[in-house]
Amino acid sequence: LVGLNCEDVDIAFNPGPEFIDDAVLRHNIGNTDRFNNYHNTAILNMAYAAGETSRSVLRFRIWLDEVLQLSKAALSLMVKDVRYTLFSPDNSGSMYLLDGDWNERFITFSSQPDYLPSGFIPIPSLGTAPQLSTFDALNSFELWQQNNAENFGWVISPNSAAGVNSQNFHSSDTTVSRPKVDFTISVYNGDCLSYSEMKRKLDGGYSYAVNGKLKFTTDEEYEVSGSNYLPFKIY
Repeated sequence: LVGLNCEDVDIAFNPGPEFIDDAVLRHNIGNTDRFNNYHNTAILNMAYAAGETSRSVLRFRIWLDEVLQLSKAALSLMVKDVRYTLFSPDNSGSMYLLDGDWNERFITFSSQPDYLPSGFIPIPSLGTAPQLSTFDALNSFELWQQNNAENFGWVISPNSAAGVNSQNFHSSDTTVSRPKVDFTISVYNGDCLSYSEMKRKLDGGYSYAVNGKLKFTTDEEYEVSGSNYLPFKIY
């Protein structure tokens, strides 16, 4: 991602399936779905019904340079449909950080990597669809920015194992409303050519320090001799 030096820039990362890995993981009692791969489905399932669980994995193929300052990473998922029962209305879920690598063409429910129990993104219960859901994924991308090679993405899993509940999202294999991330980034480094102006009186203002350094400018006069003054500017 390329932005302007010393300025915030909004960039929408809305790629096609070549830059998104995703697949569905199914575990159905009495058959072999847990050993099957479902990577080219148009829908990412997050569901539970009568002992049958469906999860999904999602990863954006993006490399974030360490010089970038991230202030926003809003993940958008289009919810295609929802299900819940009167006695079990909880169709919420969680997006857990995966703790190992995977290949969308081979991953199955039985071969999925472990996930981290902390740092997850909550998915609230939802009563109607279709609609666009947005999640704060800043912490996830800031973590991966420290080591881009460990961007293993998330597993999207239902919270409740009771009744019938689901939220199903558009995958990268659809033609519209694919998963996307809206970033706000900036680059603040030693090359920033912005200066704060020193003032004669306090005015309640403030300035930003860049890499622990505060740049300033001030106008002054230097007495040469007698009443003659040489004006000069300090940077």
